[in-house]
Amino acid sequence: REFAPALLGGLVFGFSPYLVCKLLGNIDLALVPMLPLAAYLGLRALDGTLRRARFVVLLALVLAAQFLLFIETFATMTMSAAIAIAIALLVTDGNDRGRIRALLAPIALSYALAIALLAPYLYYLFAFGFPRGAIWSTNTGSIDLLNFLVPVPADALGCLGAMRAISVNFRAGIYDTGSSLGLAAVVAIAIARWRWHEPAVRLLILFAAAIGVLAMGSWMQVGGHFIVPLPWMIVSGLPLIAKAMPARLVVYMFLAL
Repeated sequence: REFAPALLGGLVFGFSPYLVCKLLGNIDLALVPMLPLAAYLGLRALDGTLRRARFVVLLALVLAAQFLLFIETFATMTMSAAIAIAIALLVTDGNDRGRIRALLAPIALSYALAIALLAPYLYYLFAFGFPRGAIWSTNTGSIDLLNFLVPVPADALGCLGAMRAISVNFRAGIYDTGSSLGLAAVVAIAIARWRWHEPAVRLLILFAAAIGVLAMGSWMQVGGHFIVPLPWMIVSGLPLIAKAMPARLVVYMFLAL
């Protein structure tokens, strides 16, 4: 409803280190306009300014478009949305929780409609088999804990000698380490301390934290050294989602910020 905050949010997301890195080498992964658009449609449906029937159709078209742009993003988008909805149900109560629950059926209908639209592609995806297990090693496709603080050379700050000395120890390549939070993290922490009583703030902060943990893959890495196992070890056993690279999940973290 306000232009200035919307513009600032668009700048944080659209010029995030994730998208900068993807524009350098993975254009298909940089095509993510459907992610904020899906969130926008969900918010419009929640506040009652978008009729449910129109919401179902528009979300189905957004889902189908994302599938056709890049299937992995469609899969991680679905998983991340499920995490966000679960957290939203935990941090809300009363009417807010009821409105979120009421949105579950329309979302399911949107997926059913999208699947119908994508039926020819889905047939060829499953009919003739596909490689089992992960395509990329999660050890080299995960975010190092330090990368949330240390930018890679794709960022201007990452070109500094001190930053380069640390970032060369990251196991993931430059195109999959665009997760340095910078000033956005400072602002998010300040807002969390100031307005933690608001369910929307708790939802966004907890969701960003959950995605950050998943983006670190099966093991927490600090400066290239494996420390402790992480939840992705369980998630990576799920069908299809096992083929996703954890490092790419940070796009949802920047969307939350």
